[in-house]
Amino acid sequence: MREEWLGVWWRAGSDTRVGGNLVLDDKGGKLVLFGSFFDWTGFDLAAGVGFPLGEPQTIAVIHGRTIDPVSVLSARCDFPVPPGAEGFEGWHAEAVVGAHVKGPEGGSEPTFTGVQFELESLPAWSRARGVAQRYSEGSRTEVVVQPHGLAACQLPSGEEVSIEQWAVTSEEPLQYQIRQPVKISIQGTPPATWKELLNRWLQPLQVLLWLATGVAGRVEQMEVRLPRPEEHSPKWAKLWASLVEPALTNGRELHPSDVLFFADELPGGFGVGLAKWLSVWDDLRHVLGPLYARASAPFAYANDRFYTAVAAIEAYHRYYVESEQDLPRVEHRERVARIERIVSEQAPDLRDWAVNAVQPFNRIPLWQRIVDIAERLPDVSSDLFGSHLHGFAKAVEEARNGHAHALEGSRAIESGEGLYVSADALVWLLRACVLVDLGLDSTQSRIRQHERFGWTTRRLHEVLRAL
Repeated sequence: MREEWLGVWWRAGSDTRVGGNLVLDDKGGKLVLFGSFFDWTGFDLAAGVGFPLGEPQTIAVIHGRTIDPVSVLSARCDFPVPPGAEGFEGWHAEAVVGAHVKGPEGGSEPTFTGVQFELESLPAWSRARGVAQRYSEGSRTEVVVQPHGLAACQLPSGEEVSIEQWAVTSEEPLQYQIRQPVKISIQGTPPATWKELLNRWLQPLQVLLWLATGVAGRVEQMEVRLPRPEEHSPKWAKLWASLVEPALTNGRELHPSDVLFFADELPGGFGVGLAKWLSVWDDLRHVLGPLYARASAPFAYANDRFYTAVAAIEAYHRYYVESEQDLPRVEHRERVARIERIVSEQAPDLRDWAVNAVQPFNRIPLWQRIVDIAERLPDVSSDLFGSHLHGFAKAVEEARNGHAHALEGSRAIESGEGLYVSADALVWLLRACVLVDLGLDSTQSRIRQHERFGWTTRRLHEVLRAL
């Protein structure tokens, strides 16, 4: 992605206009000024004052007049440039809004009352329709372009959520283009900065789509709703940020068979299911957030995927079980006393060492955590592991400990392929558990029929044969 704006710029609340050029790409945004936002009256450049001049400067909102009005948000300048100095004054920007926005008093960042996204997997998940065509006599074809709603609800907290398929057309002398983007819109939110809106809504929606499709899809477009009096119709402005990646024209579209469940199949309906998911997300963001981040990375080593999946398994098990202890304290004390008696009889000189070694170890081992989670899903577990569940779980524990502490791990899953497939199997277990927690019906049946799950199962069996 690359967007560029050349025009006149000024700080919110200031009359000083400065020419400059704003460029926003995958690395972020930078506004290069052909002057300075600062008053350098009385500054003596010949005095040899060094750079940087004091602390880095920040501006919540910078307005620009280009072809269209824009506002730069959260701008930071490390090196203000006085007149006569070499170079240009550069401001690093985190986001740009396609309208002039007003922030609260005191230089705070501006707030918005809604946000909407175009997400890569959203059309497939919402069962969006393609462009309709009507054929008439002769060679004439009538194309029906009409926006329509795909799902809508009001959450218990008051926000209105809707999924709509829009209609965008453009004409050229020899070409007529039709685009029907699908957007999910959240309106009626309490005033919040763009970052707060993304944290509250974007990541949980992305993770929900990833659970449904297995694809960590791109954010293809974002818009924010500008605060306006209630009697006015909503006004939306496009928001550019480095995380936005425009749609690919040559990408593979998701097929319905890629989707584990659709928007209208959320438990209890779209509204009830979405509210339930947001509650689950609040409980499990520490488990699912790192998994999604790893899945969305353009490249990841097999051992990184493996570590992330194992850590997620441990974190989910801690959430799922009521106690971190392998045995109740009374039973553990009895176990330690038994070991103490045996060692005292057989090797009294090792008694103190043995008791000190076993006393603190009453936590559930990793292999047992994997077994506990797998046994929640007997059908999925049987397909994945067959009779090798305990062997696989202990091999994962050995590999994790071996790689983490530079020890010799399990030879069966030391290879990159073994780590990759093992991580894939653990992720399938977690996806299934979370969907069961969500209340999705026939979760295990849906997963077992999925083509990608079958691929993981076949490759994992090759690893298990070496155990």
